[in-house]
Amino acid sequence: MAATPGTATDLGSWTISRHWVRSYLDAVGNPGSVCLELGLAPPVALSAWTLGSMLNSLSLPAGTIHSRQELQTHRPARFGETLRVAAHMGKPVQRAGLTMLAVAYTLEAGDGAAVQSGRSTVLTGTDSDTTSQAHDATDRPERNRRTPDNGNGGDDPDSLPAATMTITQPQLNAYSEVSGDSNPLHLDAEFASTTQFQGIIAHGMLTLAAIGEMMEARFGRAWLESGSLNVRFKGAAYVGDSLESLGRITRESEDNDGRLVSCAVGMRACHSDQELITGTASVRQAGEPGKTR
Repeated sequence: MAATPGTATDLGSWTISRHWVRSYLDAVGNPGSVCLELGLAPPVALSAWTLGSMLNSLSLPAGTIHSRQELQTHRPARFGETLRVAAHMGKPVQRAGLTMLAVAYTLEAGDGAAVQSGRSTVLTGTDSDTTSQAHDATDRPERNRRTPDNGNGGDDPDSLPAATMTITQPQLNAYSEVSGDSNPLHLDAEFASTTQFQGIIAHGMLTLAAIGEMMEARFGRAWLESGSLNVRFKGAAYVGDSLESLGRITRESEDNDGRLVSCAVGMRACHSDQELITGTASVRQAGEPGKTR
């Protein structure tokens, strides 16, 4: 589907089912989620499905790289609801042999109410050197790039419980099926070998799912009902890589809507300490009136 910058594009509708959420949780390796018990979809799952729809509908080229992801949950998405996706494509920006494209989206319920909104930024181009530079750490070398310590260890009450995953090809296949993201960079070894990555890499949204798991483990239902993320993808995860999320509460404040909890979040490759994702997350949580930090 051709899309004109600055105009809205209807990406269709999608009914959230228990089966789809279960398949998503299996694909990302989060069988302990409370989503099935509560009948609510994970926020990152919603943005993952939306990105897959964008890649398929907006005719983006094979090998497109996910660079940034933002999402804001306005209300929980419940099993059985049908959501419609509208995307607004920004003007492509040319830089050093690359095209940077930001696509804003809104997921709306049948009554027109926004369930989630966000923005996905992708990079396309054929110059492997400039693509690598723009993506920060998209090459494979075993460099020691330490993610800032977000406090997963010890007795720090502000630390968030780490979530881990080890990337496998069957997992990438399953995730592609459930998300609709069939980019050959994640599935086709021959194609991937011709890119700057020189091999198959994991979907960025698959690795981001571990950060969503970490937030859900700490904040439970509040994350599913009000979670937001703003992250940058800085490095690539390859088949066989073990990954660990990092997170720490940085601020809590009160307003008329309750307590807003802000966190620093990230993801690292365990074998090299390479930083793969960095950014922030927040959630609204019931709390004691007047408490700020």
